[in-house]
Amino acid sequence: MFPYLTITLLAALGALGPSQLRKGPWWAMFLLLVLFVGLRHHVGMDWNNYLIKAAIIGMGDLSDAMNHAEPLYAAAMWLSTKAGFGVYGVNVFGTLIFMAGLYRFARTTPNPWLALTVAMPVLVIVVAMSANRQAVAIGVLLWLTASWYEYNVVKRALLIIIATLFHYSASFFLIFLVTDSNLSPRNKAIGSLFGAAFLIILVQATDMISQYDAMYLRGQSELTFSPGAKLHVLVNGIPAALALLSGRLHRDFLLPGALMKQMAWLALALVPLSFLFSAASGRMTLYLFPVSIAFFSCLPSISRPQNQQLLTAVTAFLFVSLAWFWLTFANSSAAHRPYGNLLFL
Repeated sequence: MFPYLTITLLAALGALGPSQLRKGPWWAMFLLLVLFVGLRHHVGMDWNNYLIKAAIIGMGDLSDAMNHAEPLYAAAMWLSTKAGFGVYGVNVFGTLIFMAGLYRFARTTPNPWLALTVAMPVLVIVVAMSANRQAVAIGVLLWLTASWYEYNVVKRALLIIIATLFHYSASFFLIFLVTDSNLSPRNKAIGSLFGAAFLIILVQATDMISQYDAMYLRGQSELTFSPGAKLHVLVNGIPAALALLSGRLHRDFLLPGALMKQMAWLALALVPLSFLFSAASGRMTLYLFPVSIAFFSCLPSISRPQNQQLLTAVTAFLFVSLAWFWLTFANSSAAHRPYGNLLFL
């Protein structure tokens, strides 16, 4: 577990450093994370599944590849295998997109290093190092969340579609396209129904609805009941509740913009749902991590100036401890140990 704690501590030390962001260490950390996550070897619960997927996709043509994963991810894996890079090439490609989105969102917070520290235990170590396809979709939507009010509706929809073509679960973000619009309540409801219909048609057309239904709803897979998913839901649900219950001034700072508040309400709603559909709730909450990242990275800034450094240190310590806790006690953490990297084989 030493490599994981070391890289998390590096982010935490950055959070305790100078308030002005220094580009050299910041982008050096970006490169380190891309190499650490992208070139991992035999790490993550899904490692063997993706090896099999790469082998199958590598034997066929591009049209055959589309039968084994979402279109954009299948294309990326097909190109990687044909170029001789195998699963490592597509992992580096996916990590670049994920880290670009995470870094873009972190830069919108008062302390980007602290935002990165908050993301390390769950988003980086747990998700980006195992759930390859969904991590790419999360990266695209992190970028979109950070740029939401800079983009028009067409650009927002385009990025959601791109994320969906890496992992179909990302399509639920279309709901925010409707709810964070100037439409009347009636038209918002109609738009939400059309968004839900689009999701159903998309998944049915790709013959993956039975897989998603079995894995997340009907209980035909061990992934349907996921105790770890409840922790993920709480990591978002608790800060969402605290932010929504705070005064208006603090709420607007902790959850800037209408989109973040809507994401917080959904994160809160997933807490009771996780007791019925833990895996489905856990998958969805991963897209809502901007809520916890924004909350914890903004929290020190609303305290008294003399307390801000202490609160930053406490927050950083909390998430380093969370990384240690998951690596020590989580059932799936055994798949992350020992850490291996292609550069050291």
